[in-house]
Amino acid sequence: MGFKDFFVERVPEEKLNEECNYDVEDETIPVELDSVNTDSLIEDVYTQNELLDKSKSIFKVEDLINSLPKEMVTETKRASVLATLGVFGLTVTDVNLDGEKRVETLKSVLEKILIDGNDEISNRDSEIEDHKKEIARLEKEVSDKRAEMKDSETIINAEIGRISGLIKLELGKLIFAAVVFLIILIFIMFPEARTLFSGITRVFIKDMASTPEGAAAIYSEKIDQAQDRYNKADNAYRIAAGKLSNAQRDMKNLKAKLEKVESECESLVKANKMDLAQLKADEHEEIISDIERYKELIKAYEDAANTAKDAQEMCEKNLRKLKRESKEVVENMKVKKQLQEVYDDMDELKSVTATDKLLDTVRDKNKDLDAIVEGSKVVHNNKMSTKLSKAEVEAKKNSSNAYLESLKKKYNK
Repeated sequence: MGFKDFFVERVPEEKLNEECNYDVEDETIPVELDSVNTDSLIEDVYTQNELLDKSKSIFKVEDLINSLPKEMVTETKRASVLATLGVFGLTVTDVNLDGEKRVETLKSVLEKILIDGNDEISNRDSEIEDHKKEIARLEKEVSDKRAEMKDSETIINAEIGRISGLIKLELGKLIFAAVVFLIILIFIMFPEARTLFSGITRVFIKDMASTPEGAAAIYSEKIDQAQDRYNKADNAYRIAAGKLSNAQRDMKNLKAKLEKVESECESLVKANKMDLAQLKADEHEEIISDIERYKELIKAYEDAANTAKDAQEMCEKNLRKLKRESKEVVENMKVKKQLQEVYDDMDELKSVTATDKLLDTVRDKNKDLDAIVEGSKVVHNNKMSTKLSKAEVEAKKNSSNAYLESLKKKYNK
């Protein structure tokens, strides 16, 4: 039950308009609220809108109702509260007006909080969108910068590699030139060095050619040269064949043109158009001259094509032969080298090594020691002291035997 219902009896609905209505109007009134602090929101609203004094407010009714016994009936409570309000100099109208003012103030404050909050949220959403756009822009700049850095690294490293290669190449050329210059200088200053160098070169080549690896390298170089000659011959054959084909096509066109000119010339003569016929006759002579020239040209191209074809076939045959021979010779040399290594190992097994000689010495020494031991034994046995010792041992043995025999005779009885 609200405060208004507490003081005002309910009336029929049709009489409602005849009575005083104290309901809170939905009008927005000016209110003050510096900031929102939910811990002290209500107190802040009342303080900033001159509603802090509760001594003559709607809350006085609440205090009076709470002071009455709970079991007291409503009519009695109403009468007691009305009587007590008069003591404080208050009326029902006063407290209801205070309550309505407070409700209107709170509604206006709430509306203000919602409006300001929505405005702030809208502003913050707008700022968030702006920040998102800024973040997207910055991310794109970062991505572009990374791509730029990567491309720059690739380009610069390629240029560094290019320059480094040129430096190495130039350095190699410089060293090679210096070596060549030094060799030439040696040849000039010491003519006999030419013979020495030539001999060394021949020995090196001969030694290189005696191994499968060296033979493979020599064959590879020769095959490369043969391949180069074949490529040149094949290219020459292609060019000659192409020119021959073009010349033959041009010759065919000239013959067709000649037939046409002859036909036109005859027609003009029949028509008694001698001036035009003369022009065609001159053209006829030019075509005949071109045909004769092309005959010679075709003959030359045919000879060149045939020669180039023969050269190409010969080079191809030689190239195939070298490749086949390279494979057979190198493989054969590898097998022979392996067999040679096997035979060398077998020869090493048969050969007398230093260890074998030492072992023979040990065996001879062992035989010598056996002879020395045997001689020492003979010498020992022939010594007088050895003989005396043996005689004493034999005497003791004989004495023992005699004693045993006497005992046997004694007890055998």
